[in-house]
Amino acid sequence: MPDIYIPTACLADARTVLSAQDPEISRLASKWPAAQWRAAVKAAAQEIEQCAG
Repeated sequence: MPDIYIPTACLADARTVLSAQDPEISRLASKWPAAQWRAAVKAAAQEIEQCAG
């Protein structure tokens, strides 16, 4: 599956989210921007679910 284009500002936000949520995953995902983006979105979604639940 080809990587999609992710704006630099979005990646910076993804790094911020991941660093706060899981520094180890953030470090590993930094090698693959699309993976980092997906991991950050997943982390944010989980936090939203916890707050809503």
